[in-house]
Amino acid sequence: MHDQVTGNLYTQSHTEVNRLPGANTESPMSKPPGFMGSSPIEEAAPRYWWEDELVGLPTSFDLRREKVIQLARRRFAQSPEWSAFFREILATGGLIQTVFPAAEAINEFERSGEFAEIQQMLSKLREKRTAPPEDQEPTRVITVRLPASMHKSLLDEAQRRQTSMNKLCISKLLQMIDPAFVPIEPLPKKRKVQGGPSSPTEQPHS
Repeated sequence: MHDQVTGNLYTQSHTEVNRLPGANTESPMSKPPGFMGSSPIEEAAPRYWWEDELVGLPTSFDLRREKVIQLARRRFAQSPEWSAFFREILATGGLIQTVFPAAEAINEFERSGEFAEIQQMLSKLREKRTAPPEDQEPTRVITVRLPASMHKSLLDEAQRRQTSMNKLCISKLLQMIDPAFVPIEPLPKKRKVQGGPSSPTEQPHS
């Protein structure tokens, strides 16, 4: 019984691994007897197309800024889906954050003309017709509580700008805001469990 369970677990695990892109589906047992060689190891492809472009990148802020806008323009010229452009250039782990890992450097870049140009590129891409569903990035839904008067103002603004409420809200979320305009909200204190050590409670998502 133990051998059967172990075999089932191995078969399931091995099957799952083989489903991964680029996984080696050849079983070690398929090697001819006495085979002592090894298969050539393929080099993993870069996660993003621009990674090879950053090899030997200088430390100068101005040169890094020029490199970012150069790569962003190249990608924009390919007319990608706007969500792909955002993911590769602006999102967490994207080009800008990779080139400027320090918060101070990112803040400085966001005040530059190059960053404003990238925002304009993103806006132009969003004007295009969306890609087929199979080519789109998965979406997530957030719920925002806001006063009824603010909701009405957003509806009026969307109508005035001849766009949908969804696109208007995404446009606002894509804009950088001054930290001084963001209210600081203290996190709720962790509750202690009676008769035992304190344990963290799940924090609500805001």
